[in-house]
Amino acid sequence: MADEPNAMSSAPARSASSAPFDPLPQFARLLEEFPKLIRAADLLDELPREFDVNVVRLAMIGYSFHCNTGTWSDRDAQLVKDCRAAMPSMAFSPAWISFACLITGYLIGVRRSGRANDMEAMLAESLLPGFMIRHRGKLEGLFMATQIKPAPAPSAVSPSVSVTMHTPEAHRRAALRTSQTPW
Repeated sequence: MADEPNAMSSAPARSASSAPFDPLPQFARLLEEFPKLIRAADLLDELPREFDVNVVRLAMIGYSFHCNTGTWSDRDAQLVKDCRAAMPSMAFSPAWISFACLITGYLIGVRRSGRANDMEAMLAESLLPGFMIRHRGKLEGLFMATQIKPAPAPSAVSPSVSVTMHTPEAHRRAALRTSQTPW
């Protein structure tokens, strides 16, 4: 994101009295909510084709913390896709990629809303890899929890009912079982 200095040029100026943007507590909050945010991204329907990529959906969820998703642009989506392309699957886990894209969208929103200036947003970007390394176990675990799909709903037949088909070929005479019984 730092490669595109004009990407957020329309951000409103922050008032002098507001506190500086501190990204680490924000990252921690997003990490805690990571499973819910992944599920929310899965629910986004009817997106334009260029936005209908899982990492773009996650970025839009991150963006929505500070901006209306109606202001999300093709340029924002491309920025997220470029972020994703810089993380080859052979080197980065799906959890790492997903969280990085969520934060990318979050930081686009932070900049666009004026919650952080460019220097604060660049600082946040530089702190993200260290945060993710420090919390890698939790990040991976929370992501894996979202990959477990619930068991399908039971059918109309009660699981305690057993149905056995009896055919003439399968009929066996009842006999006492001994060590010499062939079956």
